[in-house]
Amino acid sequence: MRITPIKFYTPQFKAHSYKIEPKTCKFEIQTDNNPYLGEKPYLIYDDYGENREVEMEKKNGLYSAKAQAQPWQKDFKYHIKYQDTGKFDLKDGKEYSVDFDKIRKDAFEKTRKQYRQPLIYTFKSGSTVGKLTYCQEATTEYIENKIKEPTILICESLHSFGIKNPNLVGLILSSGTPPSLSHSGTMLRNSAKVAGAVYDNKVISQLKKLEGKNIELELNDNHIRFKKSSTPPTPMIYPKIKVPKLKYSDKILTSGEYTSDLVGAKAVNLRRLENLVNEGKIDVKIPKSITLTHGYIQKMFDENDEQRIWYEECKDFYPCKEAAYAPYLEAQSGARMLDLMDTLRKNGIDSKRLMVRSAFNGEDLPNYSAAGIYDSYPTQNEPEDLYENIMYVACSKWGPSAISSRQKHGIPEDAIKPSVIIQELISPDYKFTLYTDYKDNKMRIELYSDKMWIWGEVQQPNVFTYDKNTGELTYDSIQLGETTLTYDENFNLKDLPPLKYDLSNKPEIFELVQKLVNNALVIEKEFGASQDIEGGFADNEIYLWQTRNIPRNYDLENIETKFLDSHLSPEMLAAKQNF
Repeated sequence: MRITPIKFYTPQFKAHSYKIEPKTCKFEIQTDNNPYLGEKPYLIYDDYGENREVEMEKKNGLYSAKAQAQPWQKDFKYHIKYQDTGKFDLKDGKEYSVDFDKIRKDAFEKTRKQYRQPLIYTFKSGSTVGKLTYCQEATTEYIENKIKEPTILICESLHSFGIKNPNLVGLILSSGTPPSLSHSGTMLRNSAKVAGAVYDNKVISQLKKLEGKNIELELNDNHIRFKKSSTPPTPMIYPKIKVPKLKYSDKILTSGEYTSDLVGAKAVNLRRLENLVNEGKIDVKIPKSITLTHGYIQKMFDENDEQRIWYEECKDFYPCKEAAYAPYLEAQSGARMLDLMDTLRKNGIDSKRLMVRSAFNGEDLPNYSAAGIYDSYPTQNEPEDLYENIMYVACSKWGPSAISSRQKHGIPEDAIKPSVIIQELISPDYKFTLYTDYKDNKMRIELYSDKMWIWGEVQQPNVFTYDKNTGELTYDSIQLGETTLTYDENFNLKDLPPLKYDLSNKPEIFELVQKLVNNALVIEKEFGASQDIEGGFADNEIYLWQTRNIPRNYDLENIETKFLDSHLSPEMLAAKQNF
């Protein structure tokens, strides 16, 4: 009998699978074990022209290794090598290839649908006309120097602080979205006539076909319309803003002393909220606070000998005096800080649990909110930490976004007087922003749960809508944080992970949201304007720590459309060039 000889061969792995976190670009490659290849597999991939080798770990019978791909990388190549045998796992003798960009966008789209988050998400809804342009990564240099005509820009990612080019009339992100509560999210609302994110890949493909053409674009949540346009495009129009003047004061004020001629509107609005509570018109809690006037802040600078000496030594390196105080501070004004700590104690405010917030006279104005351009800092340690945070908040007057905003609106730098609120720090279970007039006579509540906002892990919030016409409260979207999806070797989604943060079965939250709506309606009526309210839920109570008017539409008949460099001091012009 003839025996057919057995041919020994090295089979391929049965399958590869891919885990992806679309927000962070974390990318994990998994495979089942194949003992014929060896016992020490390493993932090998190209990393900016160099081979990167990562040892694969065995988990639940699978080998896995993490790699870092670029957000828009279309051809991620890799193979697996067994270090103990020298054998390779290849696909048909070639490296494996993954269109990371494609599956990342697919993951974005599928998770947003699962969490009922809109595929067309707007930071600023409306319509505009401009030349459609695409770039992968939009930087400040690109936006300010490359865009020479009214432009609608599509980009994968945005890396810019303080956009001030009036020719950027529309902005669409086709990949990641800054969280709604972030300063970058706020900046997008104030940077163009229309701004948003589009996660529908078919829509993005259709838009790209019109690159280089003038188009008319209309954008709202879950709605986009675009077509070629013969209408002449026009640049952004920035109104010239007049900032209220403050009287000089070098005092610490308690909330009952907050007036519009001494401190900014943020502090004055806190006093108004406290009055509504005391009158029994609203049922909420307002964290206790004191406010440092701009004269008090200046004395804190002047009395710091170490800072003054340091400034004199390096002043030539700074475009403006106050910017010298922006780096880390090591000294404090002892006597003045003792006075400040004593004031906190007398007003029943825990000095180790504080929020330090801006209350500049250039914030929260009827037609200019300046939201997101000045800083806030929590303080939970010692007096020197409080001192540093006060200085940081005051010095945020000189941040790039603040300088850019002043330039756009013709605000002289010496018109801005930094007063600083020191407020009880509340650690809520849920944090919210509420817009009393979002659109179509509806109220929008963006609610973040499980303290996820602390680490910046939340992408989009729970969203509730209250219809003022019908009195109906609806739960529209579920909070979306980091989520991991797994794709098989053919790049088909294997399954969707279970929902997180769904509030549907938490009636106590719906009761608090309805109570918040009722209070917000009263606040809107008492303030006589639509409100942007921030606060949180803690121990079944509603806390409000800020409200501001939602800016009304600009009066286009009384606007100067050019940058008023002639109104800027030499220091401000230097700062403009520097930033």
